[in-house]
Amino acid sequence: MGGRVSDVELQPAAVSAMAVRFRASGMELGRARDAHAAAADEAVVPVASAHARAVHRWTEGLRVAAAALVEVGTELDACVRATTDGDEQTAATFRGIRP
Repeated sequence: MGGRVSDVELQPAAVSAMAVRFRASGMELGRARDAHAAAADEAVVPVASAHARAVHRWTEGLRVAAAALVEVGTELDACVRATTDGDEQTAATFRGIRP
């Protein structure tokens, strides 16, 4: 404790598992975004303009979040590959995790 930072090395299997979960979450979020966008296309109320703006913001936010989650999964996979291939220049070292 006392503000000390300890180095933590994650095993490739753990990082691979995280990559799978991030990618799956991103894909699921992308499907939710698509369903939301499809449902929003059917709005038929007088406040359609305000609704459309809110829908656009929400849909765009979901798109960005989904893409980010998938990208994290891809990057984690790349780190595992670099580590298991012995490529020390691109292998990731996970640091700064506080107990």
